[in-house]
Amino acid sequence: MARIAAKNHRNGVGNPCAHLQADLGCDFCRIAGDRKPMVAPPLRRTGCSPVSDGAAALVLTMAAAAPRGPAVAIRALAQANDFLNAKRHPIGATGVSRNVMAALQFTATAGAMQLPGAALAGVFDMGGLAVANYANVLERVR
Repeated sequence: MARIAAKNHRNGVGNPCAHLQADLGCDFCRIAGDRKPMVAPPLRRTGCSPVSDGAAALVLTMAAAAPRGPAVAIRALAQANDFLNAKRHPIGATGVSRNVMAALQFTATAGAMQLPGAALAGVFDMGGLAVANYANVLERVR
C-alpha cells in the first residue's frame, strides 16, 4: 500500500492541478507517525485522497461546432445507479477530472504528465458505496 501511495504522490508532482504536489517516498508512506495516522488498516492518511482533490469542467459540443485544433470524442459511455440516501461525497468532480486528464493527453497539453502517442483512454469512476458507476471511452479525433 505504501508503494502505491508513494507512486500516486510522485505523479502529483508533475500535475499542476494536483492539490498535494509532494514526492513523499515509500518510507514516509509506510512508517507510522503523527502526520500520517492509520485511517482504516492498512491505509494511512498518505494513502487516501483528500476531499479537496476535485473540481473540473468539460465543454461538450457537436463536432461541427468544435473549434479548430485538437479534439477528443466520447467513443462510448455507460452509467449505472443504485439507491442510497444522499449527503455523500460528490463523485462528479472526480469523474470529470479523470476525463479532463485524458483529454489533456490527446491535445498534447498534459505537460510533465504527457504520454507519447496517446489516442484512446478508458475512464472509470464510482462513488458512494459503488452506487454510482461510470465508464467512458475517449479517443483522439484530430
